[in-house]
Amino acid sequence: MTGRAGQTRRPMKKQNSRMGLLGAGILVLFVAAGIALAVTDEPTPEQTETAAVQIDGSTLPASPREPGDADPAIGMAAPTATGSDFAGRSVDLLNEDGGTVMVFLAHWCNVCRAEVPVIVDTLSAEALPDGVKLIGVPTSTNNGQPNYPPSAWLQREEWPFPVLVDSAEYDLGQAYGIGAFPAFVVVGPDGDVRFRATGALTPEQLDQVIDMAAQP
Repeated sequence: MTGRAGQTRRPMKKQNSRMGLLGAGILVLFVAAGIALAVTDEPTPEQTETAAVQIDGSTLPASPREPGDADPAIGMAAPTATGSDFAGRSVDLLNEDGGTVMVFLAHWCNVCRAEVPVIVDTLSAEALPDGVKLIGVPTSTNNGQPNYPPSAWLQREEWPFPVLVDSAEYDLGQAYGIGAFPAFVVVGPDGDVRFRATGALTPEQLDQVIDMAAQP
């Protein structure tokens, strides 16, 4: 009886051992599947650096290239847009409660790379007047060009403002008539374009741009 009992117990131990190994194997498979899903669900750099943009409104005429040239877009209604930031979160381009300052930036543009630290040093999020929104628009993104990806570039520069990434087809830049970088656009609380300029701005000019957006 002891022998039979022992024989009975030994197979039970083997069975329990096998069940334990089987359970551990299933657990490993579930964990591995979870990891695979997590990795699969994460957007690739190409997906986060550019994203589709929903644009409503008329396209603005091309921005003047020479300082002092009349800008036909002044006084026109600015196109509205909804898109994503680098993390895929939804972002509205315009400020519904006040003025908006947009900065169109290309990661491969040397002038942009020099201008971003000036913007960061001159205009912190806390220093903006109430009702003024400053938003960066990484655009003309190309993974074959220098200083890619723009998300890592702006992170290194400690960019403190919201970001709305342009599409791979440069839809938002085209909608705003942007042909050179960096480009600045000011939209008033009424939704009309107040200012556009391309090229670097000095700290004093940046302050003037912010003041322009703050005016009722």
